[in-house]
Amino acid sequence: MQNDHTKKVMDPAVIPLSEGDRYRTVGELIEKSRPSDMFYVMLILSSVVIAGGILTNSLAIIIGGMLVTPLLTPMLVVALALTTGELGLMQSTIVLLGKSIAAIIGGSLVLGLLFGADVQFPVITNTMTATFLYFIIATASGIAVTYAWVRKEANEVLPGIAIVVSLVPPLSWIGVGIARGEFDIALTFAIIFTLNFIGVVLGSLIVFSLSQFNRDRIHKAVEHKRVQVAEKEAKEKEAKLLRKAALEQIPEAPQIPRKAPEATNHETL
Repeated sequence: MQNDHTKKVMDPAVIPLSEGDRYRTVGELIEKSRPSDMFYVMLILSSVVIAGGILTNSLAIIIGGMLVTPLLTPMLVVALALTTGELGLMQSTIVLLGKSIAAIIGGSLVLGLLFGADVQFPVITNTMTATFLYFIIATASGIAVTYAWVRKEANEVLPGIAIVVSLVPPLSWIGVGIARGEFDIALTFAIIFTLNFIGVVLGSLIVFSLSQFNRDRIHKAVEHKRVQVAEKEAKEKEAKLLRKAALEQIPEAPQIPRKAPEATNHETL
Protein backbone atom coordinates (compact mmCIF):
# COMPACT_ATOMS: atom_id res chain seq x y z
CA MET A 1 0.00 0.00 0.00
CA GLN A 2 2.83 2.35 0.88
CA ASN A 3 4.68 1.50 -2.33
CA ASP A 4 1.62 2.36 -4.45
CA HIS A 5 1.27 5.69 -2.63
CA THR A 6 4.97 6.43 -3.16
CA LYS A 7 4.67 5.69 -6.89
CA LYS A 8 1.74 8.08 -7.24
CA VAL A 9 3.59 10.83 -5.38
CA MET A 10 6.80 10.38 -7.40
CA ASP A 11 4.98 10.09 -10.74
CA PRO A 12 5.69 13.43 -12.52
CA ALA A 13 2.79 13.00 -14.93
CA VAL A 14 0.27 15.86 -14.82
CA ILE A 15 -2.30 13.42 -16.21
CA PRO A 16 -1.72 10.31 -14.08
CA LEU A 17 -1.96 7.00 -15.94
CA SER A 18 -1.04 3.44 -15.14
CA GLU A 19 1.54 1.65 -17.25
CA GLY A 20 -1.26 -0.60 -18.45
CA ASP A 21 -3.18 2.40 -19.81
CA ARG A 22 -0.09 3.65 -21.60
CA TYR A 23 0.59 0.27 -23.21
CA ARG A 24 -3.09 -0.10 -24.14
CA THR A 25 -3.13 3.33 -25.78
CA VAL A 26 0.02 2.61 -27.78
CA GLY A 27 -1.28 -0.78 -28.89
CA GLU A 28 -4.71 0.46 -29.94
CA LEU A 29 -3.39 3.47 -31.84
CA ILE A 30 -0.81 1.48 -33.78
CA GLU A 31 -3.31 -1.29 -34.51
CA LYS A 32 -5.95 1.11 -35.83
CA SER A 33 -3.41 3.04 -37.90
CA ARG A 34 -1.89 0.16 -39.80
CA PRO A 35 -2.56 0.09 -43.56
CA SER A 36 -5.05 -2.78 -43.49
CA ASP A 37 -7.90 -3.60 -45.83
CA MET A 38 -10.34 -2.34 -43.19
CA PHE A 39 -8.54 1.02 -42.95
CA TYR A 40 -8.67 1.64 -46.69
CA VAL A 41 -12.27 0.44 -47.03
CA MET A 42 -13.47 2.79 -44.29
CA LEU A 43 -11.35 5.62 -45.70
CA ILE A 44 -12.78 5.25 -49.21
CA LEU A 45 -16.35 4.87 -47.99
CA SER A 46 -16.13 7.89 -45.69
CA SER A 47 -14.56 10.05 -48.41
CA VAL A 48 -17.27 9.05 -50.90
CA VAL A 49 -19.99 9.82 -48.34
CA ILE A 50 -18.49 13.19 -47.44
CA ALA A 51 -17.91 14.17 -51.08
CA GLY A 52 -21.50 13.13 -51.81
CA GLY A 53 -22.71 15.29 -48.94
CA ILE A 54 -20.75 18.24 -50.29
CA LEU A 55 -22.12 17.80 -53.81
CA THR A 56 -25.70 17.45 -52.54
CA ASN A 57 -25.26 20.24 -49.98
CA SER A 58 -26.33 17.89 -47.18
CA LEU A 59 -24.78 18.58 -43.77
CA ALA A 60 -26.25 15.36 -42.30
CA ILE A 61 -24.46 13.23 -44.91
CA ILE A 62 -21.18 15.04 -44.28
CA ILE A 63 -21.46 14.44 -40.53
CA GLY A 64 -22.21 10.76 -41.14
CA GLY A 65 -19.03 10.41 -43.18
CA MET A 66 -16.98 12.21 -40.52
CA LEU A 67 -18.10 9.68 -37.92
CA VAL A 68 -16.60 6.70 -39.78
CA THR A 69 -13.39 8.17 -41.21
CA PRO A 70 -10.19 6.56 -39.83
CA LEU A 71 -7.96 9.53 -40.72
CA LEU A 72 -7.77 10.92 -37.18
CA THR A 73 -5.97 7.94 -35.63
CA PRO A 74 -2.78 8.18 -37.74
CA MET A 75 -2.47 11.84 -36.73
CA LEU A 76 -2.46 10.79 -33.09
CA VAL A 77 0.25 8.25 -33.90
CA VAL A 78 2.35 11.04 -35.44
CA ALA A 79 2.04 12.97 -32.17
CA LEU A 80 2.89 9.82 -30.21
CA ALA A 81 5.97 9.23 -32.37
CA LEU A 82 7.10 12.84 -31.86
CA THR A 83 6.65 12.52 -28.10
CA THR A 84 8.56 9.25 -27.81
CA GLY A 85 11.14 9.87 -30.54
CA GLU A 86 10.05 6.82 -32.53
CA LEU A 87 11.15 8.08 -35.95
CA GLY A 88 10.46 4.78 -37.71
CA LEU A 89 6.87 4.79 -36.49
CA MET A 90 6.43 8.41 -37.58
CA GLN A 91 7.86 7.74 -41.04
CA SER A 92 5.53 4.83 -41.77
CA THR A 93 2.53 6.74 -40.45
CA ILE A 94 3.28 9.84 -42.54
CA VAL A 95 3.49 7.64 -45.63
CA LEU A 96 0.06 6.22 -44.76
CA LEU A 97 -1.33 9.74 -44.25
CA GLY A 98 0.09 10.87 -47.59
CA LYS A 99 -1.57 7.99 -49.43
CA SER A 100 -4.85 8.60 -47.59
CA ILE A 101 -4.86 12.32 -48.39
CA ALA A 102 -4.10 11.65 -52.06
CA ALA A 103 -6.90 9.06 -52.24
CA ILE A 104 -9.47 11.41 -50.69
CA ILE A 105 -8.57 14.34 -52.95
CA GLY A 106 -8.44 12.11 -56.02
CA GLY A 107 -11.82 10.52 -55.31
CA SER A 108 -13.44 13.88 -54.65
CA LEU A 109 -11.94 15.27 -57.84
CA VAL A 110 -13.51 12.46 -59.89
CA LEU A 111 -16.91 12.92 -58.23
CA GLY A 112 -16.62 16.68 -58.73
CA LEU A 113 -15.99 16.21 -62.44
CA LEU A 114 -18.96 13.87 -62.79
CA PHE A 115 -21.56 15.47 -60.53
CA GLY A 116 -20.25 18.88 -59.46
CA ALA A 117 -21.84 21.13 -62.07
CA ASP A 118 -24.31 22.62 -59.56
CA VAL A 119 -22.17 22.52 -56.42
CA GLN A 120 -22.51 25.48 -54.07
CA PHE A 121 -19.13 26.58 -52.75
CA PRO A 122 -19.11 27.99 -49.20
CA VAL A 123 -18.16 31.56 -48.41
CA ILE A 124 -15.06 31.51 -46.19
CA THR A 125 -13.67 34.47 -44.29
CA ASN A 126 -9.96 34.72 -45.04
CA THR A 127 -8.82 36.76 -42.06
CA MET A 128 -6.14 36.28 -39.43
CA THR A 129 -8.86 36.01 -36.78
CA ALA A 130 -10.62 33.18 -38.62
CA THR A 131 -7.32 31.41 -39.28
CA PHE A 132 -6.30 31.63 -35.63
CA LEU A 133 -9.74 30.39 -34.59
CA TYR A 134 -9.43 27.33 -36.84
CA PHE A 135 -6.09 26.56 -35.22
CA ILE A 136 -7.45 26.95 -31.67
CA ILE A 137 -10.40 24.65 -32.43
CA ALA A 138 -8.12 22.01 -33.95
CA THR A 139 -5.71 22.17 -30.99
CA ALA A 140 -8.54 21.86 -28.47
CA SER A 141 -9.94 18.93 -30.45
CA GLY A 142 -6.54 17.23 -30.47
CA ILE A 143 -6.31 17.62 -26.69
CA ALA A 144 -9.84 16.29 -26.21
CA VAL A 145 -9.53 13.27 -28.50
CA THR A 146 -6.16 12.23 -27.07
CA TYR A 147 -7.35 12.62 -23.49
CA ALA A 148 -10.41 10.52 -24.33
CA TRP A 149 -8.14 7.87 -25.84
CA VAL A 150 -5.73 7.59 -22.93
CA ARG A 151 -8.53 7.67 -20.36
CA LYS A 152 -10.71 4.75 -21.36
CA GLU A 153 -13.67 5.93 -19.29
CA ALA A 154 -13.96 8.95 -21.61
CA ASN A 155 -14.20 6.93 -24.84
CA GLU A 156 -17.89 7.73 -25.30
CA VAL A 157 -17.03 11.29 -26.36
CA LEU A 158 -14.90 10.16 -29.32
CA PRO A 159 -17.74 10.26 -31.91
CA GLY A 160 -18.55 13.83 -30.95
CA ILE A 161 -14.91 14.88 -31.25
CA ALA A 162 -14.71 13.16 -34.65
CA ILE A 163 -17.39 15.59 -35.85
CA VAL A 164 -15.60 18.62 -34.41
CA VAL A 165 -12.25 17.67 -35.97
CA SER A 166 -12.91 18.55 -39.60
CA LEU A 167 -10.28 16.56 -41.49
CA VAL A 168 -11.84 14.91 -44.54
CA PRO A 169 -14.29 17.68 -45.59
CA PRO A 170 -11.48 20.19 -46.39
CA LEU A 171 -9.71 17.52 -48.45
CA SER A 172 -12.95 16.76 -50.30
CA TRP A 173 -13.44 20.46 -50.99
CA ILE A 174 -9.91 20.59 -52.41
CA GLY A 175 -10.77 17.84 -54.91
CA VAL A 176 -14.13 19.37 -55.83
CA GLY A 177 -12.58 22.84 -56.14
CA ILE A 178 -9.87 21.57 -58.50
CA ALA A 179 -12.48 19.67 -60.53
CA ARG A 180 -14.58 22.82 -61.04
CA GLY A 181 -11.61 25.11 -61.64
CA GLU A 182 -12.06 26.96 -58.33
CA PHE A 183 -8.38 26.96 -57.36
CA ASP A 184 -8.78 29.74 -54.78
CA ILE A 185 -11.31 27.55 -52.93
CA ALA A 186 -8.96 24.58 -53.16
CA LEU A 187 -6.06 26.64 -51.78
CA THR A 188 -8.18 27.99 -48.93
CA PHE A 189 -9.25 24.52 -47.84
CA ALA A 190 -5.67 23.27 -48.17
CA ILE A 191 -4.68 25.93 -45.63
CA ILE A 192 -7.61 24.93 -43.38
CA PHE A 193 -6.59 21.26 -43.49
CA THR A 194 -2.97 22.14 -42.73
CA LEU A 195 -4.04 24.18 -39.71
CA ASN A 196 -6.30 21.35 -38.54
CA PHE A 197 -3.49 18.83 -38.94
CA ILE A 198 -0.95 20.94 -37.04
CA GLY A 199 -3.49 21.79 -34.33
CA VAL A 200 -4.56 18.18 -33.77
CA VAL A 201 -0.95 16.96 -33.62
CA LEU A 202 0.02 19.80 -31.26
CA GLY A 203 -2.94 19.15 -28.95
CA SER A 204 -2.23 15.43 -28.93
CA LEU A 205 1.47 16.11 -28.29
CA ILE A 206 0.54 18.16 -25.21
CA VAL A 207 -1.55 15.34 -23.71
CA PHE A 208 1.05 12.66 -24.43
CA SER A 209 3.76 14.82 -22.85
CA LEU A 210 1.68 15.56 -19.75
CA SER A 211 0.89 11.83 -19.46
CA GLN A 212 4.60 10.91 -19.51
CA PHE A 213 4.57 8.98 -22.78
CA ASN A 214 8.35 9.22 -22.94
CA ARG A 215 10.72 6.93 -24.83
CA ASP A 216 11.98 5.13 -21.73
CA ARG A 217 8.46 4.01 -20.81
CA ILE A 218 6.94 3.42 -24.24
CA HIS A 219 9.78 2.15 -26.46
CA LYS A 220 9.29 -1.52 -25.53
CA ALA A 221 5.53 -1.28 -26.02
CA VAL A 222 5.96 0.37 -29.44
CA GLU A 223 8.49 -2.19 -30.62
CA HIS A 224 6.41 -5.08 -29.30
CA LYS A 225 3.30 -3.81 -31.07
CA ARG A 226 5.15 -3.16 -34.31
CA VAL A 227 6.44 -6.73 -34.26
CA GLN A 228 2.91 -8.00 -33.65
CA VAL A 229 1.56 -5.89 -36.53
CA ALA A 230 4.33 -7.09 -38.86
CA GLU A 231 3.62 -10.73 -37.96
CA LYS A 232 -0.12 -10.19 -38.44
CA GLU A 233 0.41 -8.60 -41.86
CA ALA A 234 2.75 -11.43 -42.86
CA LYS A 235 0.14 -14.02 -41.85
CA GLU A 236 -2.58 -12.16 -43.76
CA LYS A 237 -0.37 -12.00 -46.85
CA GLU A 238 0.46 -15.69 -46.55
CA ALA A 239 -3.23 -16.55 -46.20
CA LYS A 240 -4.04 -14.57 -49.36
CA LEU A 241 -1.30 -16.39 -51.28
CA LEU A 242 -2.56 -19.75 -50.05
CA ARG A 243 -6.12 -18.93 -51.09
CA LYS A 244 -4.89 -17.82 -54.50
CA ALA A 245 -2.82 -20.98 -54.93
CA ALA A 246 -5.77 -23.14 -53.86
CA LEU A 247 -8.02 -21.47 -56.42
CA GLU A 248 -5.46 -21.98 -59.17
CA GLN A 249 -5.15 -25.70 -58.32
CA ILE A 250 -8.88 -26.39 -58.55
CA PRO A 251 -9.30 -28.53 -61.71
CA GLU A 252 -11.78 -27.37 -64.25
CA ALA A 253 -14.92 -29.42 -64.51
CA PRO A 254 -14.65 -31.89 -67.40
CA GLN A 255 -16.90 -31.06 -70.28
CA ILE A 256 -19.19 -33.92 -71.26
CA PRO A 257 -19.33 -34.26 -75.03
CA ARG A 258 -22.78 -33.86 -76.43
CA LYS A 259 -24.21 -36.68 -78.52
CA ALA A 260 -25.37 -35.85 -81.99
CA PRO A 261 -29.13 -36.16 -82.32
CA GLU A 262 -30.16 -39.45 -83.93
CA ALA A 263 -31.75 -39.14 -87.33
CA THR A 264 -35.43 -39.94 -87.48
CA ASN A 265 -36.99 -42.23 -90.09
CA HIS A 266 -38.39 -39.16 -91.84
CA GLU A 267 -34.95 -37.54 -92.07
CA THR A 268 -33.45 -40.81 -93.33
CA LEU A 269 -35.96 -41.03 -96.15
